[in-house]
Amino acid sequence: MSMKHLSGIGVVAGLFLSHSALASGSSSTFSAGYAHAAAISQSDLAFAWGYGDEGQLGLPPGVAVRVAASGNATAWLLSDGSVVAYGAIDDQGEPPTQTNFIDVVTNGRAAVALRSDGTLRQWGRFFDFFPPAGTYTKVAGAGSNFYAIRTDGSLAAWGFNFGGELDVPPGNDYIALSNLPAAIRADGSIVTWRPALEPFVPEGPGFHSFGASGGFVVALRRNGVIYAEGETKFDGPVQGPLGNDFVAVTYGGEAAFAIRANGELVAFGSGAADEMVIPTGLLVKIPDDALVPCTGDATGDFAVDFADLNAALTSFGLKGAPGFVGADVTGDGDVDFADINLMLSEFGKFCQ
Repeated sequence: MSMKHLSGIGVVAGLFLSHSALASGSSSTFSAGYAHAAAISQSDLAFAWGYGDEGQLGLPPGVAVRVAASGNATAWLLSDGSVVAYGAIDDQGEPPTQTNFIDVVTNGRAAVALRSDGTLRQWGRFFDFFPPAGTYTKVAGAGSNFYAIRTDGSLAAWGFNFGGELDVPPGNDYIALSNLPAAIRADGSIVTWRPALEPFVPEGPGFHSFGASGGFVVALRRNGVIYAEGETKFDGPVQGPLGNDFVAVTYGGEAAFAIRANGELVAFGSGAADEMVIPTGLLVKIPDDALVPCTGDATGDFAVDFADLNAALTSFGLKGAPGFVGADVTGDGDVDFADINLMLSEFGKFCQ
């Protein structure tokens, strides 16, 4: 079955993903939907581009600090704590008027804003699904669902349950969410509670974020290197950008985007043309939850030590070999002396 833009179905090597593949998931200073994108520049200017027939390119009435896009909708958090949404959800339900919000996300159907006291406010058209009672630290939109991390570190989910999306695992050490039924633990390992997704989740600790764009999965390692696997719609196997200076990633309809430490936005995949045409000269503001790379940490254990050197020596000369990507700390596609030299220069360094 081929990928259909409007069907809400994505394919990763035969794995059918829900409409979550068309959502960025968590908010940031850059976000992408089905075929549009929005960003906050380093000079605090708001940008939106791409497909906009449903009004999703609307700009905020003040200074924005975070943005979330999904499907044909965009939601902005303003510096005064207010929120505003445009596109597919702006005429569904009553948007909040308070100014005590610290985050906002959308799944393309509805929006959820996180208050400073940890409670949630949802509006839009999302049938009879509402967030469970409680307080939260993070929330993400994922097509047919929303996911959240409670203040005790456990997970919550609401929405449809097509293939285990609501069957969140136990535990209270979750620190980041995805645009898939998946989350990141404190050690950087990725956990999914949708069985069909398990073969496509990279193993091991040391990941900062994880999600999907169309037919491929993307993860950002804590050493600043991008992991990407799967098929694009038009161009065959996905080719993630090289380098070890990436601090954030986001996921669109069929394209993924990565932010470098200097704010440069890099697009890859095979998205809609308008979505991938980044405004000339745009440098994205670095989000407050961005990765601070510890480039020599090949094993993802928060320290650059003998384990990292051993990982590089073990995989020495194995260019691009699956399972050895973490030892490519320079991000140039090879495991070689450059990686060992970088590790030696950072030896004894502890990471975030």
